Amino acid sequence: MNYITVLKQPKMATLWVSQVLSAFGDQLYMIAAMWMAVQSFGPKAAFIAAAISGGRIAFGVLGGVLADRFNRGTIMVASDIIRFVAVATLPIASIYGPIDFWHLMFVGAMIGIFGALFDPALQASLPLVSPSPKSMPAINGLIDITHRLARAISPSLAGLFVALFPLEHFYTIDAVSFIISAAAIFALSSHIKWNESKTQSTTVCHILKDLVEGFNAVKDHKLVAAGLITTIIMSGLWGIAFTVGIPILVKTTLAGGIGDYGFIVGAYGLGNVLANIIMSNMQIHRKALVMFCGNIVLAIGFCLIAISHSLPLSMIAATFAALGGPMGELITLNLITSEIDSSHLGKALSFRLMATNSGFSLGLLVAAPLYAHFDPTSIMIVCSTLMAITGVIGISIFGTGKHAVIPQTSSLIKLEDRIARQPAKVPANRI
Repeated sequence: MNYITVLKQPKMATLWVSQVLSAFGDQLYMIAAMWMAVQSFGPKAAFIAAAISGGRIAFGVLGGVLADRFNRGTIMVASDIIRFVAVATLPIASIYGPIDFWHLMFVGAMIGIFGALFDPALQASLPLVSPSPKSMPAINGLIDITHRLARAISPSLAGLFVALFPLEHFYTIDAVSFIISAAAIFALSSHIKWNESKTQSTTVCHILKDLVEGFNAVKDHKLVAAGLITTIIMSGLWGIAFTVGIPILVKTTLAGGIGDYGFIVGAYGLGNVLANIIMSNMQIHRKALVMFCGNIVLAIGFCLIAISHSLPLSMIAATFAALGGPMGELITLNLITSEIDSSHLGKALSFRLMATNSGFSLGLLVAAPLYAHFDPTSIMIVCSTLMAITGVIGISIFGTGKHAVIPQTSSLIKLEDRIARQPAKVPANRI
């Protein structure tokens, strides 16, 4: 089932559009926060991004537990409203003077914390709002593409918006996007059953037991476990090579400015979107092979960026590199949502988010001393080499496809059974 077929269903279209707008708001927030922090606080600007990642890491597992135990619709609406209130304080504060460093840190932490609660709840709900198991790759792809689409287009939008109104109102746009998301999810709650109702004990012992069971469910699926370990490694290398390396490379090697940097980021986002569309509309049988080949594609692309000495070549290389990201990430996501027991789905998804954020944060910590002592071209080539090695090792171990353990109580099997038991006229969870 492709994107167009899924989006013809009004409820899925409403959910997707609201998340696209929220993703654009997030990108505009980061542009404004980082630019204002660099202008006012210099190197301390890194702590603004770290506050978001730190909040996501600290509350990542809790988000999965809540998603498996409580009403996911309520969690998502509450998370959006709290983030709206937090972000809305920034444009209000700017009326009375410059925004303080602690204020940006606090808002960043709130975005990270409640993003860690929102994301597992949303992803864990998708199998239940899916019209059929076959539509899951397309639905996962649609939700995954929201941030990639925002990354591709937001640099151009930012340039246009700056010409129309002050930078502080980027925060206003982000705050409004949270309200749109909350309103859409609240409106859909009367039509969508976000999760099965269940009564569970919330004592510390029971929560810890729940976490252990969720961890074991992920560990027992060897391909998913390998995907999460790979995510930590690749996210760290990506943070070093892309987040820090690209702007330094643009400034030193290409002798360019922020506009050139924006073009490369936009080219990378475009490649992400193209790969996402292709991956979500393909029937992939050798999942492990494609997953780890994505690491190699990413490695080749970053190596080409490192040795390119012109903006057009760098943009082409960035587009190629971006093709590798969805190859691994979407397969891991589809494996989790279709082959992990539904009672542990939220926790499994939170483990995935934690793997991404932990690796990325470690990469940022390592990046500063690396770029202080070595040239960016050498660092990016080393990162590319390590990415390629990770891919080769994964292919050599999992390329035969014999190592994945598919639980017999998987959410896919449960979803198929639930659909089979429904009346033929009107499926209960059909969108």
